Amino acid sequence: MRRPTGGPREDRARTLVRNTLTGRWRTLALACLMCVVHQAAEAGVPLAIGVIVDRAVEPGSGRALLWSLAALALLFLVLTSSMRLGGRLAKGAAEGAEHDLRLAVTARVLAPGGLPGGASRSGELLSTATSDAGRVSMMHAAVWWASGALGAIVVAAVILFRTSVLLGFLVLAGLVPVVLVSQVVAAPLIRRSGAEQAAA
Repeated sequence: MRRPTGGPREDRARTLVRNTLTGRWRTLALACLMCVVHQAAEAGVPLAIGVIVDRAVEPGSGRALLWSLAALALLFLVLTSSMRLGGRLAKGAAEGAEHDLRLAVTARVLAPGGLPGGASRSGELLSTATSDAGRVSMMHAAVWWASGALGAIVVAAVILFRTSVLLGFLVLAGLVPVVLVSQVVAAPLIRRSGAEQAAA
């Protein structure tokens, strides 16, 4: 049995979002990679501190402590640099996509016979469409954060399972109710946002 598909408007919306994300996919992919590196480094900080305590502080080795502190400083350098670079790339991809959408909307508004409602609606449509362009471009930020969150979950899961299998399963099982509660809490905001856009 075939799944029911949305109408032409839903299909155009999906195509618009897909084209927005794929239009600058190289920049977005690099930004996502930087976010994953940042989250992995952040998740590795407690592990690194534990290793320093076990191999440098507890034995009382000054040389090992110096090398460990240097490695920890390098870890923080990677953590900070990857976040800053990834954020700039993600913002650049979002702003570039928003600019492309606004140019496309402007071209459609100014095209002869491009608007079904006539020239009287040009200003209204241009204002609404440009605000929508900003919202659509925010998909880049959503993908960026989602990739980082996924990377953090994978790294944290590996660390937890290497420490304790039971603890790893408990933490991963706890993610399910957290996600469900987040969806319930966010549902009214999503409906309100959709109603505002429909009214506009």
